[in-house]
This record gives sequence, structure tokens and C-alpha cells, in this order.
Amino acid sequence: MKNFAVLLIGLFLFSCATTPPGKIIGPYQKVLDVSGTKDEVFIKTMKWMTKTFQSAKAVIEYQDKEAGIVTGNGRLDMHNPVEQVYLDFVLTVEIKEGKVRLSFENLASEMTGGGRTSTEPVREGPGVQEEIKKRFAPLIDSYIKEMSINSDF
Repeated sequence: MKNFAVLLIGLFLFSCATTPPGKIIGPYQKVLDVSGTKDEVFIKTMKWMTKTFQSAKAVIEYQDKEAGIVTGNGRLDMHNPVEQVYLDFVLTVEIKEGKVRLSFENLASEMTGGGRTSTEPVREGPGVQEEIKKRFAPLIDSYIKEMSINSDF
């Protein structure tokens, strides 16, 4: 009986110590209807990315006009008063005639405070999905605005 109690306590402690963290958040995607040719939308997308992501870590990594794909690194300042917190991500824009898909992937939070910096993948938890949606909404809105600008002089 004593061995059984020790085994139960051991299993309880082991299970508490190895509780896995929340699952890593997958991509956040938004599909938009756009007007203009695929080439026009591609050019506007390139302009938008260079205007929007000006940080040294935010760079266009891949572009293929024929395939209609632009991929770049992005960073959002989370405006935390206690420590510097950034949301880093990879943004892929896939362009087809009349449609665009924005995919925000590889979400990671970088925190700097107390003389140290740590980067962790964003994981599921209470309110995380809503916060991600809220943080990406202004980016998506600015993309929509850029797509509606007439490029004629």
C-alpha cells in the first residue's frame, strides 16, 4: 500500500511538471477581393510592404511576380509600458486575379527588459486569438486602403 501511495504521488508530481505549454499558433489568414490586374496588385503590394515595414528586421525575403507571391518579415510594437515587446511574423501575400490572401505565420514574441531579451513562439491561450486579430486589423486595413488607391497620375 505504501508503494502504491508513493507511485501515485510520483505520477502526480511528474504530470504537473511536464504539462505542455499551449499549442503554437498557426497562421492567421485573411482573403480579400481586389480590383486591378495581377501585375497591378503585385506592384501595389510591393509598395505597401516597403512603406509599412520600415524596421531593419522587416525585409522582403521573396518575390515572384509571375507566381504572384511576396513574402517578408514584419514586426509590430506591442506598446507594453513595462518592457519592450514585439510581435514578429512572416507575411506571405498570394495574388490571383481579383483575390489576395494575406498569411501571417511564424508568430513570435520578443521581450526585452531587465537587461535580457527572449523570443518565444506565440502559443494558444485565453484571448490570444482575439489579440492577434486585433493587432493585425490595422495592417489589413492599410493594405485594403493601398489597393484602392488609383495609380494613375
